[in-house]
Amino acid sequence: MKFRLKKWRNDFTKSRNSELWYDINDDWGTIASSLKAQYGYSVREKIETMNWGELVDDISNLMEDTPLRKVSTNKSRRRQR
Repeated sequence: MKFRLKKWRNDFTKSRNSELWYDINDDWGTIASSLKAQYGYSVREKIETMNWGELVDDISNLMEDTPLRKVSTNKSRRRQR
């Protein structure tokens, strides 16, 4: 399944700033491990049957203790310095 890279929402930001702190291509391994940790499924196995909206919702609702949120938090802190 091919996904069009379209910005749906400002994930992991609390302001109206349009910057995202992750890239779906560059951080795919971190995204996959975060989805596995929180939801218990392998996105690499389920990707053919998922729709884009479901994937975006799962990514945007990741909790703070997942690898992607930790990386995103570190990137945003470094950028704010």
